[in-house]
Amino acid sequence: MDWSRMFAADVVVFGCGNVLFGDDGLGPLAMAELAAAPDAATAFGHAAFIDAGTSIRPLLLDLTLCGARPRRVVLVDVVQEPEREPGSLREEDLDARSDADPAGGFLHHAPTWGLLRRLRDEAGTEVIVLTVQAGRIPELMDDALSPEARAALPRVVRRVRELCRLRAE
Repeated sequence: MDWSRMFAADVVVFGCGNVLFGDDGLGPLAMAELAAAPDAATAFGHAAFIDAGTSIRPLLLDLTLCGARPRRVVLVDVVQEPEREPGSLREEDLDARSDADPAGGFLHHAPTWGLLRRLRDEAGTEVIVLTVQAGRIPELMDDALSPEARAALPRVVRRVRELCRLRAE
């Protein structure tokens, strides 16, 4: 993976999570699938698919500090919110959470929200956060996805592909 692509791409897609902990690895798995697609180079040459692992904060900080101005940033992460159905996909409202709000335990807490808002407000980047409700995140290392996360993976990939399409300006 060429991480430096995020500094020049029009669309930067980050897949967050740890592939060693069940459903938490959904974001990185989606990035691998997107990057390996037969049409990735032709259809999405303007996009960078980044396996952020558990390093989203430093990557966002690098992106904001380097002066990169992607047109769109998409962030994919898994959540643990008891009121949601396992495998459900949702686009989050970037302004709905404060920087200190740990609710949901995703996006690896503050300052991720603030960095995303800074990209949006100061760089003029459209920011879209996609979350998937975990079916299972084990306490011990186990890379198996739950049936709900496995079923959600094609929907996540399809939605990210849609978000990689930019309108001509």
